[in-house]
Amino acid sequence: MLLLLFTIYFCTLFSTRLAISDALGDFLFVCNSILYCQTLAANSPDQRYYAFRLMQRPKKKGSKARSEGEEGEDQSWIGVPHATDNKYLFVVPGRAEEEEGEDDGKQIDPEDEADRELSRQMIQAWTNFAKTGSPVEMGEGIRWEEAFEDDRKRPVTKFMHLKHGEYRMVQGYFQETCDRFWKPLIFA
Repeated sequence: MLLLLFTIYFCTLFSTRLAISDALGDFLFVCNSILYCQTLAANSPDQRYYAFRLMQRPKKKGSKARSEGEEGEDQSWIGVPHATDNKYLFVVPGRAEEEEGEDDGKQIDPEDEADRELSRQMIQAWTNFAKTGSPVEMGEGIRWEEAFEDDRKRPVTKFMHLKHGEYRMVQGYFQETCDRFWKPLIFA
């Protein structure tokens, strides 16, 4: 019965899964992080903050699509799972070729050009940030701006959209969801 109600209101099982996944992700990870960093930025005007949102799921070795699950089912409703950035940042060269058996999912597919290039760019940005306090440009000269360059007392978060070939800065994307909906509930 509950599934029927969700199906009526969200149209399809896919959109129901997507809505629930987005709401849980926003509540558990995204908005808590954004609201916490906004508070830090408002109280630490001399510090610089950078934000990113990984938008590319790694392609599993042997799969046809980035959203293909264990049994070949479409898992695009999940989006990019938490901590997926670690697969791009902590690449062990040659590991996939050395190990026999099934892909354990801990590494990117070394044969996928988009994953290799995104990994290379992310490692370069993180390394430069550790050295200089500022990440490098992404892709074709896309400047990685600070998350809160403007008004720190009423910040609007900017983040780098990380997807191979589609790098861009996004501003205010979570403002409605985090600032107007979750903020009164989380920081009430």
